Amino acid sequence: MPPSIGHDSLTLEEQLTLWTPTIIFWNTEQQLKTVNDMESFASILRSGKGSIISREVNEDIEVFKGSENMITFSRVYSIKFFCNYQMAWYPFDQQTCSMEYIFDGVLNNYADLLPGALNFTGKKELTQYFVKKYVIKKTSIQMKSAVVVEVTLGRRLLGIFLTIFFPTILLNIIGYATNYFKEFFFEAVITVNLTSMLVLSTMFISISNSLPNTSYMKMVDVWLLFNLLYPFLVVLLHTYMDTLRSEVGEENMEQDATTKTKKDGIKNDKKSRRLALMQRVSIVYMPVCCLFFASMYWFVGLKQAEAF
Repeated sequence: MPPSIGHDSLTLEEQLTLWTPTIIFWNTEQQLKTVNDMESFASILRSGKGSIISREVNEDIEVFKGSENMITFSRVYSIKFFCNYQMAWYPFDQQTCSMEYIFDGVLNNYADLLPGALNFTGKKELTQYFVKKYVIKKTSIQMKSAVVVEVTLGRRLLGIFLTIFFPTILLNIIGYATNYFKEFFFEAVITVNLTSMLVLSTMFISISNSLPNTSYMKMVDVWLLFNLLYPFLVVLLHTYMDTLRSEVGEENMEQDATTKTKKDGIKNDKKSRRLALMQRVSIVYMPVCCLFFASMYWFVGLKQAEAF
């Protein structure tokens, strides 16, 4: 009869007569162990040549050496493993979850746990992550030989960019456009930037509440805080510039009504130069700083996410 797994499978009674090592699923809640029960399946893979049992026996029975024919045990387990998520780099985070297997008791002295072939058959696209890579390797846990399966999860950035980063960029572009308003639209400048701050604050609170609470800052917090700081600085700058304009205007009116001295002219020129400097800061320097921050932020984030 040709070799086949169906004909070479073992019954439960035959399985129980064999010694099988007990393996612990280490990073589980109750550190569950492998069992040999009705759901287990054992089969013999014929790889050696058999010999006639004895000439005195009339039946055609062949004997195979156990060292040449592998006995394989298989069973399906549904187990939840612990996985510690590190959210500091969100949304550029990568999570590595592991499944740890070690021998029970002193079996480590009599058997060796070796990594085999790893075949991932599940879906690689998950709700919030996707499976980037998986590996099986041999290691040691508490001075015992162990096998660890590591699964690395990555996060898709397009959806997060469209819901978090893109709206904040648009809001700050609108805030930056207020730098080109006429001087007499001061109230409109303040209103637009304060509205942007209100919307960004609401987004910040909403995003923070939707993420797990942590004792450390996340990368998305850095982005939101920086974007929240920009309209605040614009409001301060325009308030200061409006104050300088008022002072310069009042001094010009007073100088027109009275005799203009050299000292008053120097004082007025200083305020005018200061006003021009503040305008350059709001129109040139602040956008350059924002672009530099955004470039460094995305460079560091994408490098952490191994996107390039």
